[in-house]
Amino acid sequence: MARRRSRLPRNLILLALLVGVGWAGWRFASGPIRDALHARRSDAVAVGSVDPCTFAAPEVLAQMIGRAAVAPRRSGSVEGVPAAGHCTWVFFGGQAIGRAFTTDSLTRGGVDMPLGDYYRSIVTGLEYEFKQVPAAVIGIGDEAVAAGFDGGTPPQIVVRSGDLVLTLEVTGIDRATTEAFVRALLANR
Repeated sequence: MARRRSRLPRNLILLALLVGVGWAGWRFASGPIRDALHARRSDAVAVGSVDPCTFAAPEVLAQMIGRAAVAPRRSGSVEGVPAAGHCTWVFFGGQAIGRAFTTDSLTRGGVDMPLGDYYRSIVTGLEYEFKQVPAAVIGIGDEAVAAGFDGGTPPQIVVRSGDLVLTLEVTGIDRATTEAFVRALLANR
């Protein structure tokens, strides 16, 4: 009498393979549903902080930079950086990393200076980093500068607007496009 072979091991291997492919698709694929679910499990925004990811709708930002989509992703705080909030906007060919600073975040971070002085200290730091005076940007916030767009890495725009200082490091877009991006971020603030 012929002995019947069990299908259990083959089925388990197939199941494990399907689970692995599904996990890889979830982890590395992009799309609106995956991004929305991923955003829910991202770092929560602390009470009293600022969420730069909500400054402008992703559709508006995508239109401003000429991309099909922009996906905002909350990023955690960085050791030694007294930011009130962090956001990384990812788009085809690049990204923009934003940090928002407020008087409260500076105080919590142990920085004892007014927001305007903190803005000027960032500008001075850019001058040392890029070995040239950052270029003034007209029409964004109360005052703004751009540095690194002529070959420095990473190019940056720093803006002081009322009770907020916003820094933006970009890859994949030029200075004019970055300025449009920042204008869109600050339009409803």
